[in-house]
Amino acid sequence: MTAEELQLGSVIHYPFRWRHQLGGIPHPKDRPACIVLKLEVGEGQILYAIAAISDKEPSEIHAAVEIPSPEKRLGGLDPDRTAFVQLAEINTDNAYNSYTIRRRMPVKGRFSAGFVKRISAALADNLRMKRIFLTDRTHE
Repeated sequence: MTAEELQLGSVIHYPFRWRHQLGGIPHPKDRPACIVLKLEVGEGQILYAIAAISDKEPSEIHAAVEIPSPEKRLGGLDPDRTAFVQLAEINTDNAYNSYTIRRRMPVKGRFSAGFVKRISAALADNLRMKRIFLTDRTHE
C-alpha cells in the first residue's frame, strides 16, 4: 500500500516521536501507530495525524482509547496484550514530502469503521479541550 492510500484506522509501523524525544533521539524506533485523521491539503498533498499505539495505560482517561481484542485482530496486533491508541500526543506528517512516511508503508491492518468513529470522537474532544501535543514530522 502506498502512503497516499493509507486510510483512517490503518495500523502502520511508524517512527513516532514523543514530546520528550524532541531535539534528542535522531531516529525514533518504529512502533505500531494508527492514522487518526487524513486531510487533503492541496493538489497531491495529504496530511496525516498519527497516534502511537502502546501497551501503557494512560494516566488520564481522556488521553487514550483502549483497543478491544476484536479490533486488535483487525489491526494486526496481538489480541492478548493490552493496547491503547494514545491521544495526548499526535505526530502530523505530509505524505507528499515526508521523510518518515515511506512510499510503501508496511500496513499491519485496519480498525473497523465503528472503532475509528470512537477514536475520532475522543480525538475531537481532546482537540477542543486543547489536551493534545502536536509534533510536525513533515520536514524531519
